[in-house]
Amino acid sequence: MTYQVTARKWRPQNLDELIGQKHLSNALINAIENKRIAHAYLFSGPRGVGKTSSARIFAKSLNCETGITTKPCQTCSNCIEITNGSSYDVLEIDGASNRGIDQIRELRDNVKYLPNKSHYKIIIIDEVHMLTDQAFNALLKTLEEPPSHVIFIFATTEAHKVKITIRSRCQHYHFRQIPTSLIQEHLQKIIQSEGITIEDKALYQIAKAGDGSMRDSQSLLDQVIAYSDKNITVEKVEEILGVFSEERYYLFIDSLTNNNILNLLKFSQQLATEGVDLIQFTTGLIGYFRNLLIILTTGEENSLLLDIPSEVVSELNKYIDSFTEQQLLDVINLLTQLIQDLKKASNQQFYFESSLYRLVDYQNFIHPAEIIERFEVLEQEILKQFPSVAIQKKPLLKSTDLPLEKKQDRIINDNSFSTNENVNQNNTYQQWKQFKTELHNKKPMLEGFLSHAMDIKIDETEIHITFNDTYSHEEFSKKDNQKILEEIYYDLLKKKMKFVSHFQEGKPMSEEDKSKQQSNISSLINTFNGKVISGDL
Repeated sequence: MTYQVTARKWRPQNLDELIGQKHLSNALINAIENKRIAHAYLFSGPRGVGKTSSARIFAKSLNCETGITTKPCQTCSNCIEITNGSSYDVLEIDGASNRGIDQIRELRDNVKYLPNKSHYKIIIIDEVHMLTDQAFNALLKTLEEPPSHVIFIFATTEAHKVKITIRSRCQHYHFRQIPTSLIQEHLQKIIQSEGITIEDKALYQIAKAGDGSMRDSQSLLDQVIAYSDKNITVEKVEEILGVFSEERYYLFIDSLTNNNILNLLKFSQQLATEGVDLIQFTTGLIGYFRNLLIILTTGEENSLLLDIPSEVVSELNKYIDSFTEQQLLDVINLLTQLIQDLKKASNQQFYFESSLYRLVDYQNFIHPAEIIERFEVLEQEILKQFPSVAIQKKPLLKSTDLPLEKKQDRIINDNSFSTNENVNQNNTYQQWKQFKTELHNKKPMLEGFLSHAMDIKIDETEIHITFNDTYSHEEFSKKDNQKILEEIYYDLLKKKMKFVSHFQEGKPMSEEDKSKQQSNISSLINTFNGKVISGDL
């Protein structure tokens, strides 16, 4: 017999065999039992969760030769042909490759004819969101007033791309991601039937790597079986699938909680040597901190929210006292931003290691609310020592309360912003604002350097930016970065501009200013019970 992949061999044949979609199978079973069959359905959800399988099962339930039933016989010619994809009355169409108006017109003409030997002519269109606007419009009239013998079933991973005029004429069923525990349970049945031995941790890794998709998990299982034959260990799964063991994540978290930057850098170097996908690793790391946050805030008794084995919960409990809720949120936010930077970076290792220096300092992150609180304490201390001092509190100004030139200064971080007399000041400012927003989205590091600029001057063809720190100046002087800046500016504003970086040393501080600074620093240190780590006062 010809070999069949697991996903096809173990495809569900009845509605009650759908895994992780109980809400949906119950709804379709009730519709069949109560003879409330709609003329159009939209099945949406992630890949590999049973959308197309459900459409075929529903088609068999409606066209089984034994009659409309919730449990098709699987032995009649109609059931067999639908299972094999050879039924004349159940047409399966790939919306990605048959997306034009001509194909939909042909389909529209075809549905006028009665089914060959079934109750209904059923049209299943997979990835329906790929149809062109013209194709959707051609389909619309048929959907609005379909022949009584026609039923449409649309499947899509991106329901929001299906035109609202189509969605409004369908019964919409949302498929969910399948919990890892249910995937693992189903894979265990497959393994047992195939006479294969596998470690529990290895099976969990496969189920987890499927990311909520049964089909993906089954495909990964096939891959592992092909490599490991009939004895599957967790080491083999990690080697084949490129997934990371829990122990490696625990090692990372251990180094982090011990503030051991050296170990973290060695860890990073090891990942680089092995050719590890840093985005994939960071994504997995976020999952561990997310689980730790849930355990910290809800308690171990709510570990069902985590969809992870109990032994992982026990392991994560060891780190509960090492983090506060806010610190975990900070770490997750930093890692999330790291993923965005890694996607854009030409040198991922640099960004990854730079983030390690920030991560290892997670206990010292300070938030605006905490800064305000400290200033309030400082204010009270000042009033105690100098009761006659009147502290004037100015309300925060909104940008709408500021004159135009002040709005410009506020938005571009108080940089000196000027233009050549031949350039319209208002238009240039608006364009600059758009450019900074676009730069922040595409190259946040460069936008961060730009915020350190002392002076920005714009003329007809050039943008001159002056820095008083050498690092920012050097970054903006690099040809690669200048090319990026010019391309972003041109793509956004359709105007070719040359970026020129200048360096100007800051004005030397007078002895009087130095004395005032030292006095202010001493006062702050005393107020906040601080200490000097390095440098002189």
